[in-house]
Amino acid sequence: MIYTSDYVGKWYWLKYDDKILLVENMSSELERATSAQKLIQGDSGTHVISFNGKTWNTSISSLALIEVTTPKQTINSSKVVKVAAPFSSYYMDAFDLLINDFDQVRRFLFNGGASLLPKHLLTSASITIENDVRLQLSYNSSYDQKFQEIRYINGDPPATLDFLARAAKNYDCRFNVTANDAALSYKILSGSINITVSHTKSFLINLESEYPIFSPQGYQISGSFKIPANNWDELLSVFENNDVTLSNFSLLVGSRYLRLGQASVQSSIKFNNESFRTAEINFVGYARI
Repeated sequence: MIYTSDYVGKWYWLKYDDKILLVENMSSELERATSAQKLIQGDSGTHVISFNGKTWNTSISSLALIEVTTPKQTINSSKVVKVAAPFSSYYMDAFDLLINDFDQVRRFLFNGGASLLPKHLLTSASITIENDVRLQLSYNSSYDQKFQEIRYINGDPPATLDFLARAAKNYDCRFNVTANDAALSYKILSGSINITVSHTKSFLINLESEYPIFSPQGYQISGSFKIPANNWDELLSVFENNDVTLSNFSLLVGSRYLRLGQASVQSSIKFNNESFRTAEINFVGYARI
């Protein structure tokens, strides 16, 4: 089958509460867990199968976006026309979604009275920073639990613009560390962050449902950044003198912060002398209660 241009290069338009989420790819999978059971007297093959419930997994993959606030120039009839950049607070990207849902998970874990809806059941997240910034998110929820409406964005430009954005780049990113009223900000050449949320899965008899109840139990954060580093001695002294850094650390993309934790362990540091001096830092992050 040959697809026409109408089906190439479209983004998903996803209704998420009172926001519109723009992502490149979204998939949702329903899986039924089964296991083979043996008869008491034994048999020559599997004749009994146990059904162990159904689970949904919804995955999102997309580039992070930066809203464009400068006027856009177009050429119409040999004349340069400036179109004012639209501003709309209704739109969000995958990075906004991660900030919101990871904050919901933290609230649930550290606030005994907080509740967590199925659409916030984040299981894993990865951020890869190269030339672009790409995110992969996974949830223990179905597509209709996560989103109220699903559409596709047509490749043709609309008659009126209500949102203008570009793909986020590595020069839009910073790794920030704040401790004892001192703030450090590192430019990022490349890097990655991985977040894993552990869940317990329970089946309640009174619900009479094949679908389990998930409860987040904790999360782990690990990452690696390659940064410009003119002063190797300064970075080395921080690595050698602090086994555990008690500080708030976060990833900045554009003007948005993803809070990662309050304590970090720098597991390794590697210095490189390429076209310019760089350092590669690996770290593990924790929450401090």
